[in-house]
Amino acid sequence: MTLAAGCAQGSNLETVQVSEAAAVQFLHTPSLYTALRSDAPRSVLFVDATCPNSLVALEAALAAPSGTSTTAFVHRPQTKRDRAARIEGAALECAHPQGVLQRYGRVRLDHLADPNRPLTRTAGASGADTTAFLECLKRPDVVDVVARHEAASDNAGVTVVPALLSADRIVVGRDPVVEVLRRGSRALRDRIIR
Repeated sequence: MTLAAGCAQGSNLETVQVSEAAAVQFLHTPSLYTALRSDAPRSVLFVDATCPNSLVALEAALAAPSGTSTTAFVHRPQTKRDRAARIEGAALECAHPQGVLQRYGRVRLDHLADPNRPLTRTAGASGADTTAFLECLKRPDVVDVVARHEAASDNAGVTVVPALLSADRIVVGRDPVVEVLRRGSRALRDRIIR
């Protein structure tokens, strides 16, 4: 199954039933674990850092209460929609080790529509060390992480973001994804793993 490319609005798209075998196969793909550098997640949130709705969904996931299962987030840069999507994804990777990922996402969301949106200004406003942040953006391992996430997204056939994949469904669109993450259903308990 492939979803059309785009940055999904509120409730335009909601729950897409997928083959349980296909979803489970994706969630148990070794390349996914390599991309995430973690154990098997129960669900995966696909985001594009240039999509405001993705940043809202990511913020909801980061703010959600911990549970017993895990949700991982995967970069799905849509470069045809925004040429800066890959570097924006790398910026999320660089905000995380400085402990400012949630604040970075909020500040970026507030200024994403600005025609001039320097990453360093967002990093500084988020409390990051801007020198370390800029050095991080140039690191090959960070670029590689975003590329591996993008490949994992291609493998899953997911191109609309935000999208939340579990073993039995894909929830697509900002409002439906946020609702599932905030609700903390048994199927998708809400701890982002990095």
